[in-house]
Amino acid sequence: MSYFTHKKYFLLALVFFFFLSVAILVSVYLFVNSGQQKNVDSTNTAVLLQHVGKLMDLPSGEKPQVVPITEVAPFKHQPFFYYAKEGDVLIVYLQKNVAILYDPKEDKIVNMNKISAAIFPPPAL
Repeated sequence: MSYFTHKKYFLLALVFFFFLSVAILVSVYLFVNSGQQKNVDSTNTAVLLQHVGKLMDLPSGEKPQVVPITEVAPFKHQPFFYYAKEGDVLIVYLQKNVAILYDPKEDKIVNMNKISAAIFPPPAL
């Protein structure tokens, strides 16, 4: 093999390892920031529950599942979501069988109802 062939493979390997290093660094960065995002979300959840707690007595002894409503159309046929709009928040207490639909923009409870565990099955671990 000539000198230029070795140099070509060396440069190819160098470029490959450079992109591999960049991919690893980006993956680590995204992993670390995803953990920080969870902390921000849990803080927002605590603040949200404080606002809802001022409007009504919330069930105690359970951490609720909090789901922002991003698309209303698939749920509009269900009576519980009739007045829901994008930006509202669904708060579900699975053990207490309670669902709360909250509008953070207007700071009001849109709907609240008892639920069946069959409708909201517990998440798989």
